[in-house]
Amino acid sequence: MGTTQIGTVDVLFPRTYSLDPTSTSNDGAAVLVPPGSYPVYSDGWSHYWLMTGKINHAGMHRLGDGAFTHHAGDWIDETSPDITFMSGVFGPDEFADFLANDPVCQPGAAQRLVFHVERPDEEKNEEGE
Repeated sequence: MGTTQIGTVDVLFPRTYSLDPTSTSNDGAAVLVPPGSYPVYSDGWSHYWLMTGKINHAGMHRLGDGAFTHHAGDWIDETSPDITFMSGVFGPDEFADFLANDPVCQPGAAQRLVFHVERPDEEKNEEGE
């Protein structure tokens, strides 16, 4: 089975994600993702979604000749190109647990993501519904 789009995820608020979802460092490049709908993919074993945003320039950056600038909060350069990158990769059980139990997926004050996915483990009736 190849990788196919199984639905979408709605990002409800601007969010900052690590450009490299496998990185454990807080010093790596980050991307500010605006609210919107993004595609979710699966090959039956791996589940992930693609997001598009702009590089977050928070922190210290060299301007040249020993001069630096520092941004304490999130800051983007609207003229910089859009970056499309993937979320972390979830196995089938991890993805089901994430959807069912992570506060960012649950209704309430902490909710940040709403998934609209066709899950392969969901039973379908004879009409395919």
